[in-house]
Amino acid sequence: LPGLAGAHVRAWGPSAWLLRAAVLLAPLGALALAVPSGPAPAWVWAGTLLLALWWAAMPEGPGGVLCLLGVAGWWARVEPGLPATVLPAAALLLAAHLAALVLGYGPGGLRPSREALVLWGRRGAALAALAVPVWALGRALAAAGDPPVWVWPAAGLAVAGAGLLAAYVAVGERIEG
Repeated sequence: LPGLAGAHVRAWGPSAWLLRAAVLLAPLGALALAVPSGPAPAWVWAGTLLLALWWAAMPEGPGGVLCLLGVAGWWARVEPGLPATVLPAAALLLAAHLAALVLGYGPGGLRPSREALVLWGRRGAALAALAVPVWALGRALAAAGDPPVWVWPAAGLAVAGAGLLAAYVAVGERIEG
């Protein structure tokens, strides 16, 4: 079995190595950005490293979700507010997610094309840019105090509606056409 794993790893092209490095290192960078609010204990770092390694080795496996939840959970534990450092942390987690997504397009030996990398890079940059107004809105809402009872259900419906619209645009046209 070790011989098979070695052959599998040797089949990765340079772009796959770069993407796997992003999947591995980006969650650690996002965790490091929370250090000013309180340094994470060694077990949090070790757990994040193990999950990130698992995620980099198996981009479509459950390690990714667990890694993202672990980093976000640590942030929620140590930082109740919305400091500006959540923006680069969110961008790093998004980069790890997108790198894993591109890696999941095919078998381990797949060498993602330049076009696929540019496409997902642009989409990631657009999403990362959208984090800024969402962060600003969150800061404004936090400063305003407790919202009226209807705000969170309305926000949930808006997010669900946006998700349904995105699904229709992505899939609906293929079904109809």
